[in-house]
Amino acid sequence: MLSGQSIVQVACGGEHLLYLTSTGDVYSYGDNEDKKAAAATIAANSDLNDNESSRSSIKTSFLSPHLVEELTLEKALHRTTIAMIACGAQHSLAITDAGELYTWGSGEDGRLGHGDMRDRAVPRKVMSLLRESVVNASCGGAHTAVLTAKGTLYMFGRGRNGRLGLGDNKWRDTPHPIVGLPRGTYISHVVCGWNFTAALDRQGNIFTWGKTGEGQCGLGYVDKDQMVPRSVEKLRQLARGSPVVDVACGYTHTVVLTAAGELYSWGLGEYGQLGTGDVYQPLPARVQLPQDALWPPDQLARVYCANKDKPERIDCFSSETELIVACGHKYTIALEVHPDLYIHALLASHRTKQNGAVSDGSNMSRSQRQQSNGSEASDDDSRLGHVLSGRSVSPPIVKSTHRRGSPPTLAIELDDVPREAIHEKEEELRRAKKLWRTRILRDWEENKYTPLAHTLWRQGIPPSIRARVWPMAIGNKLKVTPEMFKIYRRRAAAYKKDRVAKEVDGTVDGGREHTLALIDTDLPRTFPSLKLFDSSGPYYAFLLEVLETYACYRPDLGYIQGMSYLAAMLCLHMPQDRYLAFQCLANLMVNEHLFTFYLLDADLASVYYTLFDTFLSSRHPRLHAHLLEIGVFSCSMYLMNWLQTLFLQVLPLESAARVFDNFLLDGTVFLFRTAMAIHELLGPQLMASDIDVALPLLQRNVIYQDVWNARVSEQSLFETVATIAVPSHIYSTLDRVVNDVFFYDKRGDSEAVGGKRMMGFASGGQSVGIGHVKHERRRMYTISDALNGVLGGF
Repeated sequence: MLSGQSIVQVACGGEHLLYLTSTGDVYSYGDNEDKKAAAATIAANSDLNDNESSRSSIKTSFLSPHLVEELTLEKALHRTTIAMIACGAQHSLAITDAGELYTWGSGEDGRLGHGDMRDRAVPRKVMSLLRESVVNASCGGAHTAVLTAKGTLYMFGRGRNGRLGLGDNKWRDTPHPIVGLPRGTYISHVVCGWNFTAALDRQGNIFTWGKTGEGQCGLGYVDKDQMVPRSVEKLRQLARGSPVVDVACGYTHTVVLTAAGELYSWGLGEYGQLGTGDVYQPLPARVQLPQDALWPPDQLARVYCANKDKPERIDCFSSETELIVACGHKYTIALEVHPDLYIHALLASHRTKQNGAVSDGSNMSRSQRQQSNGSEASDDDSRLGHVLSGRSVSPPIVKSTHRRGSPPTLAIELDDVPREAIHEKEEELRRAKKLWRTRILRDWEENKYTPLAHTLWRQGIPPSIRARVWPMAIGNKLKVTPEMFKIYRRRAAAYKKDRVAKEVDGTVDGGREHTLALIDTDLPRTFPSLKLFDSSGPYYAFLLEVLETYACYRPDLGYIQGMSYLAAMLCLHMPQDRYLAFQCLANLMVNEHLFTFYLLDADLASVYYTLFDTFLSSRHPRLHAHLLEIGVFSCSMYLMNWLQTLFLQVLPLESAARVFDNFLLDGTVFLFRTAMAIHELLGPQLMASDIDVALPLLQRNVIYQDVWNARVSEQSLFETVATIAVPSHIYSTLDRVVNDVFFYDKRGDSEAVGGKRMMGFASGGQSVGIGHVKHERRRMYTISDALNGVLGGF
C-alpha cells in the first residue's frame, strides 16, 4: 500500500484514515481523498468508455493513500517531523516534535481551533497554542482536546452536553483551558469519545465529563450531563487503589487498564463492546478475560475500544514485532512493526527528550504497543456514518521508564523552545501571506514591480505561496507546453527501455541521454536526511520523471550532478503538477548563470570566479590574501558548488529557499552577495586556519556543520547580506556576462579565456532573455559604491 514505507502509527476517523511513517510523513486515505483521486483518474482516462474509466478510478483511489504534502513541506523547511496523529469524524490533527499542533477538515462548531468555523482542506497551525508545547491531543465527534507540556488541558469545538468541561453547552472556536479540575491535578493523557471526554492524571485517577445518558462517563447517573471534570470514584474503589495507566473511549463506552493489569469498562454495550456481557453499565465493572486470552509472557499493555461480545485471543501476530492497533467504524487495523526498525525510526525522527509514556509496563514482551482506538456504533444512528476514532494515537516511545503501579508520565517531554519567537514568526508569515494574496497576486503583472512586492519578496516568499509565485517569476520564455512535456517523457521512457540493447550493440548516441543512468544514483543523495527522494520516498517517482524528461529535452546537457537539488526544490513546493515543475526547471536552467555552470566548461565558469575573486579582494583584502597564502588559489574550489546548486547543498533548506526567492528577483548578483556574507560570517575561523581546515570549512564538510549552524544562521546570513553592496564595475560586468548572447562562442579565443580579456568581451554582448524585466528592475535598484546595500532590501 505504501511501498517501502514503514508505518508506525495509524489513526482511524469516520470515513478516513491517517498513517504516520517512520520518517515523519503523514498519509491520508479515505472518503475525500478518494473522491479527488477518482476525479483525477477519470480525467486521465478520458479516452476510455464510462464503465472502464469508473472501474479504473475506483481501483486507483482505494489503493492509494495520499501524502499530506503541506506537512512534508514543513518537515523539509523547518526540520520538524510529526510525532502524533489523531482523527475525528470529520477532522484530523497532527503534533510535531516541536510541540506544534496542526488541524484540518471540517471547521463546524470551531472544532479546528482557528477562531472561525471554516473548513480547512490542508493542515494549519493552531496559532493560539504556539506559545505552548503540545504533547497530546484527541479528536471527538465534533470537539478536540489538547494537552500541553505544562499539564494544561485545552478544549474547543462543540460544547453540547458539556463535553468541553467548561461548565456550559457553548461552542468554542479557539482553545480554552479547563479550570474545573481539583487543585494540584496534573493531567498526563486525554481521550475524546463521541460526545464526552476522559482524562488521566499522573496519580492514575480518571476524570470524565460530557454526556452521561448512556453511562459513558461512569459516574452512575444518567439524568443530567456532567458539565465539568469529575473523578470516577467507583473505579478507584473497585481497583483497590491500583492507578489507571491507560484509557480508551468509544462512541458510548469507556475502557481502562490499571497498573495491576485489570480491565474495567462502563457505558452502553449493545454490541458487546463492554466485554462483560452487559448491555448497559453506568458504573465501572471489571472485565474478566478468558483463561486463554493471555499466555506468558504476554501482559496487557494498552486498551482500545471495539465491538466484540467477549475478549478473544488472536494468534496470527508474531511475538517478535511491536503491535499497533487502530479501530474505526466497523473495521480494525493492526500493524506489525519490527522493534529494531521502530526504535531506529524514532531516534531518527525525534529531536526531543522523551520519557516513558502512558500505559507501558516493565518486562513486557511488547512494551511499546501503540493503539489508536475508535468506536463502532449502531448502524441505525444516522450520525454514525462519520463515527470517530475516539482515541488519539500516543506518540512513539523510545524508552520506557514507567513501571507497574506507578503513574504514567507525559507522552512527550520537549526541550526548551523559544515559544514566543515561534508565535511571532508565524504571525509575520500569516500577515505576509495575506498581503501576497490581496495586494500582489490579484494582479501579478501590475504589482510585481512595486516596492511592496519587492519588500515582501526580499523577506522570503511564504512557502504556501511559492507554488504560485515561482512559476510566474521564472516565466516560460522557452514556451514549454504540456504536449512537449509528454513527448520528451515518452522519449525518456523509450530510451530507458532500449538502453540495455544499445549497450550490448555498442551504439553511441549523439547526445548525453545516457546520463539518465546517473539519476537513480543521485536521488538518494538529494536531501538524504528528509527520506523523500530515495527509492522508497514519496517524491521519488516525481523527481525521477522530471529529471529524465529534462535530460532528453536538453541532450546537449543530459543530467548533471546538482540538477536534482534544483528539481527537488521545485518538487517540494509544487508536488501536484509534474509538468509545471518541468517547465520551471527548463526555464530556470537557462536563467542567469546556471546554464554555464551545468555545461561544466571551466573556461566559461572562470569568468564568474574571476569576478567574485575581484569582489572578495576589494571588500576583504586581508581574508583574500590569507586564503591565497595558505593555498586556496581559486574560489572555484568551493564556489562552483555554491553557485551551481544555489546554496542548496550548504545551507539549511529554509535558508536556501529564501536565497532561491531572492535569486529569482535579483539574479546572480544576489548569489555573489550571499557568498560574500558567508565569507564574512566564517571570517574569524578562516583567518585562524590553514588550508586543511579552511577549505573543508568553506566546502561545509560534515565535521564543520556545527560551525555553519552556529555562524551562518538564517537571521545572521540575511542581515549580513543586507549590508553588502556590490561595486558598480563588478555589477555591470556580471550583468553583461549573464545576458551576453555570444558568451558561449568566446571560449575558442585562448587569449580571451578567463580574466579581464574575457570580461571585456562579455561587456560587448547583447542583453536578451531577461530583457526589459531585469533592465527595469536593476534600474530601480542600481548599485554603486556610495549606496550601501540598497539591493539588500528594506
